[in-house]
Amino acid sequence: MDAGLGTTMAATVVSTVAQLNVTQLNATQPDIDYLRASSFRYFGICVAIWAIFVGSIGNLLTILAFFSNSKLRTTFNVFIVNLSIVDFLTASLMLPFNLAGYVQMAWPFGPYDFTARFQAYSYFCCGYTSVVFLVTITVNRFIGVVKPGKYNDYFNKQRVICILVFCWTFAPICLIPMLTTHPICAKQNPSNPTNSITGFHPKQFICTFVCVPWDEYMQVARAVFQFLPLVIMVVLYSIIFTRLDRQRERIHATMRKGRSASNATGINSVSVSEASPTKSVSTDQNKRSVSIVKDKNNLRKSIML
Repeated sequence: MDAGLGTTMAATVVSTVAQLNVTQLNATQPDIDYLRASSFRYFGICVAIWAIFVGSIGNLLTILAFFSNSKLRTTFNVFIVNLSIVDFLTASLMLPFNLAGYVQMAWPFGPYDFTARFQAYSYFCCGYTSVVFLVTITVNRFIGVVKPGKYNDYFNKQRVICILVFCWTFAPICLIPMLTTHPICAKQNPSNPTNSITGFHPKQFICTFVCVPWDEYMQVARAVFQFLPLVIMVVLYSIIFTRLDRQRERIHATMRKGRSASNATGINSVSVSEASPTKSVSTDQNKRSVSIVKDKNNLRKSIML
């Protein structure tokens, strides 16, 4: 299942390449040469083909593994498989339309048709829902490592259902303004008769924002779905790795102490009678072995939750 997590995370990163294309093209001059844009699209075509192939197959295998093996149906893997479902939808349903836009350099139903707006809305919803699930997985792993004794209390069946509903609906609700219109859009672009905020961008060859009437909304959306998730994941995973490293050091220290004690008792047993002392030595060794086993089990549970 960890391999599935790597596949889904890779597909999630790849699914945002179109948004990076938007940033790069917007950073150029407003009167960017059309041939330059059309030559850049070949990079988008290659990335889209690779993402469709890897994202669809990798995430589908993760989903099938989860539902075919009952041992994999843990609370942690529930979030993993939901992330796989989101990325599978992105790779199999959203990216093919982006690929068609790169190839044809046009949207067949018109650049400002509702289908173009819905494609942009759906694509951003899938990308940002993946981000929400990645943050949820990070928090889940954090609690499993830092507070393993309370893990089942925090993630009981009812709370897991509520968390899943939130993860699936948060981004779509926040992005509803993408489906609306605004009068300023026609002023910014006279060729936009429907005042659409989103549509097929003629110089980026994907369905995305063609008009930005609310700067504050865009800034908040970037902070919520890009900046904050990055900060949360970096901070929590840093704490997780620090805690796991301390547990490993404690296990190694206990094992070294046990070996030192065994060597010392071995030297002393040469000059002491072979009676009751042997029994006490074996008892001390058993206690240390039990302590090491407990530490190892706690470390294994923290990693596998």
